[in-house]
Amino acid sequence: MRKESTKFKLISDFGHHVKYLVEWKGQTVFLKVRVGSKSGEYYWAEELWGREKIALSELQHFAVPKQVKIPKSVVQKWFNSNHVLYSALELLPGTDCNKLKLTVPQGIGLWAFMLEHLCAFHREGIMYVDLKPAHLIIESDLSAAHIIDFDRCVLVEPSGVYDMTIFVMTTNYMPPENLFMKTFTERTIVYQAGMVLGALLGWGNDFINQNLSEAIPEVKKQLFENRCGGIANLLDGMLSANPSERPKDLESTFAALNMLELPAESVELWSKLRAPYRQQLAKLKLIGPVVQLKKVV
Repeated sequence: MRKESTKFKLISDFGHHVKYLVEWKGQTVFLKVRVGSKSGEYYWAEELWGREKIALSELQHFAVPKQVKIPKSVVQKWFNSNHVLYSALELLPGTDCNKLKLTVPQGIGLWAFMLEHLCAFHREGIMYVDLKPAHLIIESDLSAAHIIDFDRCVLVEPSGVYDMTIFVMTTNYMPPENLFMKTFTERTIVYQAGMVLGALLGWGNDFINQNLSEAIPEVKKQLFENRCGGIANLLDGMLSANPSERPKDLESTFAALNMLELPAESVELWSKLRAPYRQQLAKLKLIGPVVQLKKVV
């Protein structure tokens, strides 16, 4: 199934599909490919990549990868097979946030940008599932950030209840109740967002490997030292083991964030990252750091 040539660079081989970087019309493209007969894994990939296509079509004006049109006949020729399933996306610059050492204010600013975008997605009818720092990439000079990996997205359900059996979430970022339940609500995504914030505040991959009862107090200590007690209390609620004690959804989490005083560096980074999407966000009545005038200096 692997394709090795000077045109292709293998990124990873998951068995059921392979990821490549490929040159296409002067552009480096991120290509996910499954080659072979239509088995259960084929239909599973078809379902997930179909979700990704719908989500990216709806959200193309935000900080997400753009889809690249490569004719199916071309991909079939590349892999010498008529049974090809694939997804082609632009390769975005930057690195995932697990690999960056951010200050506490920078981590908060990047997280605020992510949270605002997740609310924008929700208002466009798309709920992002499987939040983790590896799906949030930022350029090394902190000039731009994007959210990637949309194959776990789902259309927003009026009931607010979603079928767990069709998703494969990253276990380390799942709340305790979802290890056993067959459904989930947006409180699951709120928990994931809290885990991402914890990871951004200097813990990286180590944060998810710690006992949360030990890790959270250390994160909160850093927040209080940076005059961010409100963020510490918000994080505490988001990571509650009791779902009913968490904010009920991302919108209420974002509303709570916008009531807090933030470090000047956080507000500046958030404002800079959201600037290219300001008009689209404003159309959805998302106005960014509304507490800018009373930011902590």
